[in-house]
Amino acid sequence: ELRSNQVQLPSVPDVAWKVRRVVDRDDSSATEVASAVSADPAMAAKLVRSCNSPLYRGFSDVRNVREAVVRLGMRTTRQLVTVFAMREVFKTRRAALQKEMEQLWRHSREVAALCWVLADHATRIDPEEALLAGLLHDIGVVPVLVQAEHHVNLFADDRNLHHAIDELRADVGCAVLENWAFPKAFVEAVRHAEDWHHECRETAPQLVDVVIVAQLHSMIGSSQNEGLPAFDQVPAWRRLGELELNASRSLQLLSEARERV
Repeated sequence: ELRSNQVQLPSVPDVAWKVRRVVDRDDSSATEVASAVSADPAMAAKLVRSCNSPLYRGFSDVRNVREAVVRLGMRTTRQLVTVFAMREVFKTRRAALQKEMEQLWRHSREVAALCWVLADHATRIDPEEALLAGLLHDIGVVPVLVQAEHHVNLFADDRNLHHAIDELRADVGCAVLENWAFPKAFVEAVRHAEDWHHECRETAPQLVDVVIVAQLHSMIGSSQNEGLPAFDQVPAWRRLGELELNASRSLQLLSEARERV
């Protein structure tokens, strides 16, 4: 189905798509971006609330969406709206599969928070961009779970479902982000998110490096920890050399990321 373009891929929520189109224009204004956000009252409320949170708060609270856009800047506004909109993508109609979807969302949020912290501490990558890459790194699992709704007998055994996820998550995820017209760096982060030995050609750390190291950190102390390579065997870890990662430093980063979640 994937090879013949018959897989039903999730669509970008309307408000996120409209905001991205406005921000990507060279002549867009804060007023136009605010208007696009305000078309979804719930999204507008989330953006203002986030802008007034300790992470973004200035000397005084913002009172409306336009003030929030001015304070955050257009790029951060675009990233936050996309992040908020993604929550609606991680849903399915079957209760049993919704548990899988909720677990996927929690994992994606944790990896996203770790990406923000890693980018902020060790790279020149925009932390908000890194956060979005972390949130999207497993987006390919969503269509697999949605397909599982229509093949109940095939996926009645959890082992079959998880095997399908392992086999398809990268290819389907890349197809989703290409369908959404995301930049190549995000697609590469999805393609290699669990490729621990992936080597980049660029000398500076890339989004994919941040996602790989965030993934490894998210698995510390979990059942997935078995069989993982040591950090010093992972090229992405070496490229984030400024972190000088060790056990205590890793725990500190995990703690900081979980506070952000």
